[in-house]
Amino acid sequence: MLRRLTGILLMTALTVVAVRASASAEERDTIKKSFKVHAGGTLYLDLDHGNVVIEIGSDDVVNIEVDRIVEARDRYAAKRILEQHDLDFSQSGDDVRLRSRFEDDQWSRKLWGKSTRFKVRVRIQAPERYNIDFTNGAGNVEINGVTGRVEGRTGAGNVIVEAVHGPVGVSSGAGNIEVRGAVGRTEVVSGAGNITIQDIRGEVRAHTGAGNITARITGPLEGDSRLDSGAGNVTVYLDDGIGVNVDAVASVGAASCEYGLKVKGRWMKKSFGGSINGGGPGLTLRSGVGNVALKKL
Repeated sequence: MLRRLTGILLMTALTVVAVRASASAEERDTIKKSFKVHAGGTLYLDLDHGNVVIEIGSDDVVNIEVDRIVEARDRYAAKRILEQHDLDFSQSGDDVRLRSRFEDDQWSRKLWGKSTRFKVRVRIQAPERYNIDFTNGAGNVEINGVTGRVEGRTGAGNVIVEAVHGPVGVSSGAGNIEVRGAVGRTEVVSGAGNITIQDIRGEVRAHTGAGNITARITGPLEGDSRLDSGAGNVTVYLDDGIGVNVDAVASVGAASCEYGLKVKGRWMKKSFGGSINGGGPGLTLRSGVGNVALKKL
């Protein structure tokens, strides 16, 4: 009986400790800014971290809304983190800039502790004809509907670019990248992540260190294109009637082509190449460890 009672008391004590350890305070704020601009300017983002969504809004204004949420061991600690996180908004002509940083590195290190969570969400509405230039230390970035140049990188996070008319150049140190409709030169790089490219017209360059690449080319290529993965499959769907000169190699893997090009090779290395629909710009497919395939849409 005594041993059973001791066990119950011990379990109760552990439960109390667990509840106390999980207890936290939350602080949040929302900051909104609006800037009068003309079409053709550039939105510059330089963020330490956070998830970003950029959409089309009015033709003559950039609206920015930043939500910040801090969970810490107590309310004082949460408030201090918000106070130390600097948001800098500025405008020069038709260009708008947003920069976020912890000016003191010790506050950045606090975010990695088990007792602290810091979330940042940035929502932006920009003119349709506007350029985007972003740098994000960690977080997802989504850009939709821009007619202009889109460039940027995130250290760790996914990037989605949709319905862009203009050159695209985006990268992620570790994350997936999706381009859903682009007209112009498209260049995407992921250190480790899958790349998906849909409804592309123009020129394509895609590289991932480890991950699969899937591309759907629906319009004529205007320049040589290359898609390669260090470790992953490379699959390209090509619309009928598009002329290309193909060079495809799987260093360790299989190869297949639905356009009648003969697959060559032995052991583990396979390749195919030649002209499709009378030839045209180069289309190079490479996989270090993985399969390469060219398919009909």
